[in-house]
Amino acid sequence: HGDEARVIGAEEKVCRTGSTGAAAAWLRIGVFSSVKKRSINLLYRTIFQNGPDLSAVALGTDYYGKLISEESACRLLDTYLELGGNIIDTAHAYSDWLPGERHMSEKVIGRWLKSTKQRDRVLLATKGAFPEIGNYHASRLSRRDIEQDLNESLQCLGVEQIDLYWLHR
Repeated sequence: HGDEARVIGAEEKVCRTGSTGAAAAWLRIGVFSSVKKRSINLLYRTIFQNGPDLSAVALGTDYYGKLISEESACRLLDTYLELGGNIIDTAHAYSDWLPGERHMSEKVIGRWLKSTKQRDRVLLATKGAFPEIGNYHASRLSRRDIEQDLNESLQCLGVEQIDLYWLHR
């Protein structure tokens, strides 16, 4: 990939972990079937001029707080950062099609950010303007709809800014 992608190695910045606890957490929740190495190298990209190096692998958080318990979600977030990841991807509507409280992915991430004080280590990406469940044909692209979702996301995440905001269409 030329200049736009590189593996960070010892001569630049090392993102390795020797923690068997992190690997064990991933194994327990079924992310990997086995772990053969105690460390990994991640691929990084710089997508903003003079911006930070961002991991090429983002952590998707679709089922956090619903099919993935808050405890397991927090272990995944901790492990992801420990292994060198730094992009957390969520959405205002994640898991809202499942029974229970709405916006759980963002709320779980918000509580994790508050308790761990890791906000400065991650690029936080979320999405809004997704149609209401059961009303998928309706457009939610008005200024009012987008502002409402954005403000609710800021509140759920417990942050003052979102680094990357997508229209979820």
